[in-house]
Amino acid sequence: MVKKIGWALWSLVLLVVLAGLCYYVYGVSTGKLGPAAQKVGGKATVAPSSADPDDVVVPQGADSSIGALLGMPRSDLASFKVGNALVFRSESGHVVCSFSDAGGKLGTDLILPYRGADGSTAASPSIQCGLVRALDLHTEDQVGCVEGNRTGDTLAVWPGGRGIGACVVKGQPLRYDAEVEDNPDPNQRMKIRSLEYGKRIQKDGWACGDDGENLVCAELASGRGFLIGSDVYRLLGPEK
Repeated sequence: MVKKIGWALWSLVLLVVLAGLCYYVYGVSTGKLGPAAQKVGGKATVAPSSADPDDVVVPQGADSSIGALLGMPRSDLASFKVGNALVFRSESGHVVCSFSDAGGKLGTDLILPYRGADGSTAASPSIQCGLVRALDLHTEDQVGCVEGNRTGDTLAVWPGGRGIGACVVKGQPLRYDAEVEDNPDPNQRMKIRSLEYGKRIQKDGWACGDDGENLVCAELASGRGFLIGSDVYRLLGPEK
């Protein structure tokens, strides 16, 4: 009797193992299990391409926030396409950013294009982020605008440079988007897709990610970029 019970139990275990193995083989063959279906927070991640790999070498001495970008899972770029640009906002709604197209178009008129103290603009391609509220500028950045106008509404990084500055002459367009009482069309408020906390957008070696405390955008190979916090900013990497 004991032998029969033992054999019955072993048979049951064997059946469970075989069923599990069959399910795994089926899952791998259909892409529902295995590396092709890696998930973070219940959502499938986007695999890197050979043209834009994850194993980008960030320069030694680069700010740790830039290296941390590569630890974030990717978001699907198709969700953020506006023409040939990529446009997104932070989940907080305080920042709107664009990966410009090759010609420098940002894909949105909510971001005031970067303008340096000498009137120069960001080279293409660039990442530019507009802020709803201007930050307190560092002393070295408090130049370049006509007296009475504000600066600091846009941070940018481009091949060979990064900086902060935009002279606001007729009001900050992002404010009209963010503040319902000032928005002539409240139904259009915040129509730009948000980038989830803990995820990154990466294209051709340029990346942005938001960990919930800071939003960081950078050219990965040069270690050049910027960091935006709730009331602070930092320019990262070499100026030129």
